[in-house]
Amino acid sequence: MTPPLERVLAQLQGVRRSGDQYLARCPSHDDRSPSLAVREGDGGRVLLHDHAGCTIEAIVAAIGLEVRDLFAPGADAGGRARSSQQPTPQERAAVECVRLRDARRAIATRRMLLTVRAREAGGADDATWNELAALAERETALLAEIAAAEEQT
Repeated sequence: MTPPLERVLAQLQGVRRSGDQYLARCPSHDDRSPSLAVREGDGGRVLLHDHAGCTIEAIVAAIGLEVRDLFAPGADAGGRARSSQQPTPQERAAVECVRLRDARRAIATRRMLLTVRAREAGGADDATWNELAALAERETALLAEIAAAEEQT
């Protein structure tokens, strides 16, 4: 079976090595310069970070994979062999923390984009202010969810 890192890298465009990681164009948005950092973590798991704010779920879906494909078969989150393929409660909580942090990062990126556009336009219209308020409210809720999920890990 192909190692998870090789499987992911084979699906990406513009891949180049940079130190202990790889940089590539993110497949989940129109990426002209590499914003996606990919590296191998403990136990062969693949670590992804898009500097533009795309979530892990969006990235793996765009290349036809699932989040579980980022892990070596039969390994737990720490890379140790596991007797069962079912994730432990701590693993589920850790994955949830990552998902929530990705969602928060995407919201923060959208808020920043709206703020910059409003400044460039000389002010924001009502729709922009309403969207900014909704994003701030969602981000506050995500912070509470992240704290709860972190307590379970």
